[in-house]
Amino acid sequence: MLASALVAAAALTAARTAGPVHAARSLPPLVVVDPGHGGKDGGAMHGGVREEAINLEAARALAAALKARGYRVLLTRDIGCREAVAAAAGTDMAADRDCRVNLRDRVLRAAYRRASVFLSVHCDHYVLPSVHGPRTYYGRGSELQRELAVSVQRQLDAFRDRPFRPMASDHFVLLAQPQVPAVTVELGFLTNPRERRLLSTAAYRRQLAEAVARGVDDFARVHPLMPPPSVDVAGVEHLWQVARGRAHAAARGGAGGGA
Repeated sequence: MLASALVAAAALTAARTAGPVHAARSLPPLVVVDPGHGGKDGGAMHGGVREEAINLEAARALAAALKARGYRVLLTRDIGCREAVAAAAGTDMAADRDCRVNLRDRVLRAAYRRASVFLSVHCDHYVLPSVHGPRTYYGRGSELQRELAVSVQRQLDAFRDRPFRPMASDHFVLLAQPQVPAVTVELGFLTNPRERRLLSTAAYRRQLAEAVARGVDDFARVHPLMPPPSVDVAGVEHLWQVARGRAHAAARGGAGGGA
């Protein structure tokens, strides 16, 4: 009896000290990486640099960094759309030929695949070219999203002059996923000439990607990543519609918007 108890205690201790990625799972957790915009929706455009292209390359670097840490990764879009079409197979979702995946389908894809984390990758812009540095946003009212944003931003602060406090926002409809920790990562400002040049280099994008991946690891150490217990597609659809209404209202208020 004592031997059995000791074995059980040892097993429990091992489970508690296991790495955050594979804790109590048969498969590694799935991280959905969403390169913002795409296709005809190029996002911001400054100095000849299109946001959607930077987003995609940065997202691919982030996917590689996460896979190296043992996560499974799904990109919501990729070059040529072959991956996006394959990911949509067997569902009512589809990507068009110019690789634009609509926002609703990005949210539903994460729900169908029971993602453990959702990361939307963007670049920012502002009227003052001096503004710079990566920023992280989360959905209003979600404590898990806030904690994920804090973990990611803590790593990204190395690329800033001073720390940035992650902000809650109603502008990003993709954050309407309370069942999945989801954040939007703005990698920098295309309106800042120096940052625009840096974001155009693969080496800098890899550095940012490694920082975001470390932030996911930090979050997972506190909150072991598990998929949602079930998929409530109707509920996800309803929340997305509500979030879209809030984003439109916020945009009409003059604060701008985001995908």
